[in-house]
Amino acid sequence: GMITRVRKLLAGEGWVHTGPEGFALIQPQALLSDWTEQVDVQRNPLYRYHTPTNDIRAALAALTEVCNRQNIPWALTGPSAAARLLQQPAPRSEMVRIQGDVSAIAQVLGLRPSDEESELLLIETRDAGVFIGKTQSGPWPLVSPIQAVLDLQYLPQPAPLVNALIENHLMPRWTRCKEQFQT
Repeated sequence: GMITRVRKLLAGEGWVHTGPEGFALIQPQALLSDWTEQVDVQRNPLYRYHTPTNDIRAALAALTEVCNRQNIPWALTGPSAAARLLQQPAPRSEMVRIQGDVSAIAQVLGLRPSDEESELLLIETRDAGVFIGKTQSGPWPLVSPIQAVLDLQYLPQPAPLVNALIENHLMPRWTRCKEQFQT
């Protein structure tokens, strides 16, 4: 039932093609654009923290240890994932998605809350779906490029990174899928 409703919604927007073998998304960029406009950043709160030593790599290593020990799903997202996917230098502030109690994790790590620029931005998520397509970049897990694009909406001016992710990571995949669909 849910798949039929989703297919009808997508078809109503002209984003899918239906054929004898099923249906395929033919307007992925239009769908992603609409999806980014619908992102509700209030749904998954963002918390800002200073690290105890102002050493972000040490804080990420400690976060990795705590989350692995407690079996808490997490991954770098937004500008942090984009920088690694685009092979750019890591940003000054790291953005992380965590499926767990951010306050409790922050307390264990000795993080200090911040209202201004901070080293660590933690998004508390309730939906494990944000980790679908998760990859690794060195020791750090990354959300998928699509989730990184969606999480860039937390920033005041996400367009340059969004465009770079679409051009370098999503368009090539969409082109390959379209070619496979047409053969």
